[in-house]
This record gives sequence, C-alpha cells and structure tokens, in this order.
Amino acid sequence: TAMELASRNVEAQATDPNIPRDEKIPFRAVETPITGGSPSPILNNGARNVVMVDDDESVRVFLYETLTAGGYACQSFADAAAALDWLATSDEHVDLLLSDINMSGMGGLDLLRTVKTILPSLPFILISGAFDLPKARAAMQVGASEYLLKPVRPEDLLGQVAKYLAPVDSETF
Repeated sequence: TAMELASRNVEAQATDPNIPRDEKIPFRAVETPITGGSPSPILNNGARNVVMVDDDESVRVFLYETLTAGGYACQSFADAAAALDWLATSDEHVDLLLSDINMSGMGGLDLLRTVKTILPSLPFILISGAFDLPKARAAMQVGASEYLLKPVRPEDLLGQVAKYLAPVDSETF
C-alpha cells in the first residue's frame, strides 16, 4: 500500500548513516514540477483530500510527494488567492489545509483567518521556514491546528497530518 511504501521510505531515511539523527532532511527538487494556479489532483480513489499552498515550487513538490506517498490526495497551489478561488468553486471535499505562512500576496495567517470564518472545523496546518514566536502564537489563537518548521521531515509531516486524518488504503477501492 502507499502507506507501507511511505513507511519504508521513512524507515530507510531514518537508518541512513549519512543522515545524522537530529538533522532535518532537506527539500529536494524532482523532475515532475507542480505548477501554481491550478490544482494538482493526484488520487481519485476516495483518499483524504489535502489542499496545500506554498509559493516555493520545491516545497510544493516535497509536500506533494510526501503526502501522496502517505495515501492522501492533494490539491496544490502557489498562492492563497488561487487556493481560495478553488475552495469557493470546487465541489470536492477538503479534509485538511496545509499552508506556508510567509508568502507574497495573502500570507498563510490571513488565509487561515479567511478559511476559519467559512470552515471553522477544518484542520489547518501552517508551515514556516523561520520560527516567529508572535506569528506562531497568533496562528494558534486564530485556529491553526499545528505550526511546523521547514524543513520538515516526511515522517513528521505525515505524523501531524495523521493526527487529523486517517489515510484511506488505496487497495480497498
């Protein structure tokens, strides 16, 4: 299953002697870019749907690969406005939103505020490249479910998402 594959990949990375146990695994670029503006549907098998927003393409690719390997369907956006447009017009159910906090245009904190007025129970994870204590506190007060720091290890990301969503095993469909 996809979850077993992700677990094996995470386990292999965790036991790799070239990666110190306390070192974060950096983002990596891949051959299949995810472009901004339009959604990138991945699985059409009933998987839990995660919307992710980040203005850095390499981060979107990392999130996409990690989440899909973990059994989640993903919609990917390069900016908050495109994500909001899609949320307003799509008939697809969204189970969790994952967003960078520092983006050009509307930032993740404003996106969080906007989404929480419409979907107050939607789990919303913010991710940031820099720890900013006032922003982290504000995010939690507004309703962020989690506040993660980049670079985030695949197993940490999947663990945080799994706290709110159980992946659907693709072999059951």
